Amino acid sequence: MSISQHLNSALLAIIAVALVVLAVDQLRRPQPPTANDIAAAVALSQAQNCVNGIPKAALEP
Repeated sequence: MSISQHLNSALLAIIAVALVVLAVDQLRRPQPPTANDIAAAVALSQAQNCVNGIPKAALEP
């Protein structure tokens, strides 16, 4: 194998590792809430039989 082939292989390996690092970083970042998440939170907060999103029956002994 010639030197240029070794360099090409090394460069491809570096690029592959960089892409994996970027993908893992993107997956670990918290995602912003979607419109459905916001709508669900509003619906829970406006529910009359809930306290902070928890049904009142669940809070009673």
